[in-house]
Amino acid sequence: MGWFDNYSQSYFKTLRDGRLAFYPYLVAPRGYVVSGEQKAPLRRFMFGAGIFGSVLGVMVGEAILLWNLPINLILMILSLSLLSAGYYGGLRWLTRNLERAPADERLTLGERLRTQAQHSSWILLWFMEIWSLLLMAGGLDIAATGKGGYPPLFGLVATAFFGLLAWAAGYMLSVKSSKPL
Repeated sequence: MGWFDNYSQSYFKTLRDGRLAFYPYLVAPRGYVVSGEQKAPLRRFMFGAGIFGSVLGVMVGEAILLWNLPINLILMILSLSLLSAGYYGGLRWLTRNLERAPADERLTLGERLRTQAQHSSWILLWFMEIWSLLLMAGGLDIAATGKGGYPPLFGLVATAFFGLLAWAAGYMLSVKSSKPL
């Protein structure tokens, strides 16, 4: 199982009554009860959205870093808007006839990270941790010195983002090493 498989699996939770629930939104606690046959298209959608979002993020990031054009901000806002509209529109369409999960059961960020830790290899988790720390250090360097002609705010945003990723990878490493899941 690869990282995107783990990513798509982290959106599902078994409820107390044994049914399977799908929680597609990170901030909204709304979930949907799904059957085994309904799980497959939802996992494929989350898998595809993860890959497409990653590729688009890299392409937009490269465009912003390589070309110093004023249109880059507009390109970034437009691509993120289109990606968000496609993601939430697709989710809305896929969940249109699904039963709502009980309101007293929610999927927390910790549960998502524990699920990813359970299905991820040690090598992948250590790679994520080391890479995130290196990119965080690069963001600190940009914030402190302004290397590459980037404003210090760019370095601070990069430091915060990659710091959160380093925290998440560290949390998953600590969960994986503390007890068998």
